[in-house]
Amino acid sequence: MGVLEKVYALVIANTTINLLHLSNIIFWFEVSTDAVLALACLGMAIVSMSEQQKQNHLLSQEMWGGAIAVAGASGASHIMDLWDLLATNPPASVFLKAVPLVLGLQVGWGVLKLHWRTRAEVKQQLLYKVAELQQGLDHMRREIEECQGIRAALQWEKELALVTLQSIADAVIVTDAMGRVQSWNRAAETLTGWKFQAVRGRLLTEVFPIAQDSSNSRIPGFAQVLQGGEAVAACHQTFFKHRDGNRFSVEYSAAPIYLRGAVYGSVLVCRDVTKTRNQTRELSWQASHDDLTGCVNRREFDRRLDLAVTDAKTEGNRHCLCYLDLDRFKMVNDRAGHAAGDELLRQFTALVQANVRQSDVLGRLGGDEFALLLHNCSVEDGEMVVAKLMGAIEDFTFVWQEKTFAVGVSIGAIEIDVTTESAAQVMSAADAAMYIAKEERRHRSASFNTPSCCCQEAHLG
Repeated sequence: MGVLEKVYALVIANTTINLLHLSNIIFWFEVSTDAVLALACLGMAIVSMSEQQKQNHLLSQEMWGGAIAVAGASGASHIMDLWDLLATNPPASVFLKAVPLVLGLQVGWGVLKLHWRTRAEVKQQLLYKVAELQQGLDHMRREIEECQGIRAALQWEKELALVTLQSIADAVIVTDAMGRVQSWNRAAETLTGWKFQAVRGRLLTEVFPIAQDSSNSRIPGFAQVLQGGEAVAACHQTFFKHRDGNRFSVEYSAAPIYLRGAVYGSVLVCRDVTKTRNQTRELSWQASHDDLTGCVNRREFDRRLDLAVTDAKTEGNRHCLCYLDLDRFKMVNDRAGHAAGDELLRQFTALVQANVRQSDVLGRLGGDEFALLLHNCSVEDGEMVVAKLMGAIEDFTFVWQEKTFAVGVSIGAIEIDVTTESAAQVMSAADAAMYIAKEERRHRSASFNTPSCCCQEAHLG
């Protein structure tokens, strides 16, 4: 029975096979350049091979129509001792390919494709495969070397970042999205007194207490970094409380860390600026105060007087300006020396400040001349302050190297109100009032409601 007849017989036995599929299978059998075994569900082998293929491959005629496989109910073929069937004339190499065929509603066919090749073909194929494998290995080696280089570069960058982080003089702290500490450099340990291992995983607000003088909130603005994704800058007058209880002036900034568009964490940089702020305050104080007496200097007093005049004009408040001249200062300076004169000025300043309100401003205008600005004070109330002050000075005796000196003061007082034109005008009027008091008698005062009254009195005198 020929191949086609056997196929036809099997088709008749399996009525569910589509005839169109059958014709395709028969055509594939006839045109294939390889030996093809079709394994039916009945276990019969159907071999399609041309006469030229038979001669080339020297396939034993015993294989034709032999039962070489048994198919289970599921359609899976189990090849049994295929090599025994080929033992009489083994090929140089055999490449097997099993393909299940689904025909109709049943899985009843399995295809086993055998391809015989000569030893020369096998050798050439092996050389090609070896070269292909070597090429693949070379490509793999290059990829491994590239990965190792990338890993080394990443490790180097990580080490560089860690060294840089530890070398920064500012405290650098990294948190996760919940505000828990993930990184903490040595500067942060020094600033806080906490080691990193002791604070790792803890909330930053618990171990890094920053607050403003006017607020008890911890780390002002830090919440908006994690919740709003906004960077915040350092607040003025911000302080940090060390673990031992000491307070430091600090400046800080915080910014969010993004990953795939979401806030992944934050980084906070904090700097101890206690020394800087102290130096700034000291320089500011030196620029506005008299080195010898400690009261404000002429420039600062003029600035505050301008503010008082503006307040009187805009708000209608009344203030009082007193011009003070220390009597007998030149005598002390000439007889006891400049050191004694300096000490007299210091003691006089302390005496005046002890007898006025804390809100009042005493300024040294130069030499032995002073000015006193009484805030929210009418000329009548100012006269009471001046009387108290003159009584205290009258009871004061300056002693220098067992020598006693009696000193006095002449005071001119002028009211600052809505009619006051300028700071220069009221200062000139107070100076004139002081000279009126000095001309009448040492250690006395003269007061006027307005600068014009003072100027008129001075002109009449």
